Amino acid sequence: MPQSDRSDWYLHPTYAVTPAREPLGMFDAYMWAREPKGPDGVRPGIKESTRWTEGYERIAEQAATLPATRLVHVADRESDIMALMVKAKE
Repeated sequence: MPQSDRSDWYLHPTYAVTPAREPLGMFDAYMWAREPKGPDGVRPGIKESTRWTEGYERIAEQAATLPATRLVHVADRESDIMALMVKAKE
């Protein structure tokens, strides 16, 4: 199948664990299909980095409903983006 006809699907899960590292399960999942780059070398659609800010937003929403619980959002170096830093500051 030619590259331009292929659709790659991705899943970016957010899962919950206790401080003792006991898994609690899936908390959120950001799913998307990567579109092929256009002739200009740019991918159409929303930026894939959106998954980091949206995952953080889900954690922040839950933090408001769980005042006695400490929620920590851990991310890899791909999350080093200004949009996430701004969202965290808010």
